[in-house]
Amino acid sequence: MADVERTVAECALAIPGARIDPGAFADYLRSRVAESDAESALAGVHARDLFAAFGCLRGDAACLRWFEKTVLSRVPDFVARVDASASFADEVTQEVRDELLVAGRNRPAGLTGFSGAGELGGFVRVVAVRAALRLANRRKEPQLQMAPSAAGADPELDYLKLRYRSEFERAFRTALAALSTRDRLMLKLHSVDGLSIDKIAAAYQLHRSNAARRLARIRRLLREQTMAELQQRLGASPREVESLLALVRSQMWVSLRGALQQR
Repeated sequence: MADVERTVAECALAIPGARIDPGAFADYLRSRVAESDAESALAGVHARDLFAAFGCLRGDAACLRWFEKTVLSRVPDFVARVDASASFADEVTQEVRDELLVAGRNRPAGLTGFSGAGELGGFVRVVAVRAALRLANRRKEPQLQMAPSAAGADPELDYLKLRYRSEFERAFRTALAALSTRDRLMLKLHSVDGLSIDKIAAAYQLHRSNAARRLARIRRLLREQTMAELQQRLGASPREVESLLALVRSQMWVSLRGALQQR
């Protein structure tokens, strides 16, 4: 397919310094082009963008620089209608970068889904807006906690909350059960029975500061073990688990009180 070879050569010129094996990209391009009508099919492919995505997935430095400068730099504009702040845009950009360039344990890097049928910027815009909406809803989660779905609410978000809350509950109870009986009792005295630090210190014959540090250590251990359990259950990365915990963070200590009251 001479048209493919010519297109590959043109793409290489479009991103100077890219070190992409022409044969490998030609095969990649052919997989997206109908053999019977290569010329018209190629005309409908954004080949340079596909070349850049192919290079990014293989860690090519020139393609990654091009992607950052030409596409990711537009994320603040893509998400401005959700939140125009620089800090929000930076956080969304990092999420988009991770989603598109980093493979998870059970999923490929998101750029593998780019077919070249449209511009890469349009593809990234969709990913960025979805990420922005997820982040905006995570930030509002304490106000939304346990509230009935309002008219016009996002059904996908409601589904995610229900699904991850269930996964969280199982992981949380497993982590709680792994604590020592002494640690669980201290948590119960403070979180359920409402004992002050001073009374807990007296009960455990500890200095007040030592009792406070011990409670903080137990809570930190419970959170870390919950994260580890979620990672194992979902096959997720630490960053992904942090996002899941943010989605249901407001439920964590509600769950603690409920679980300890049953013991």
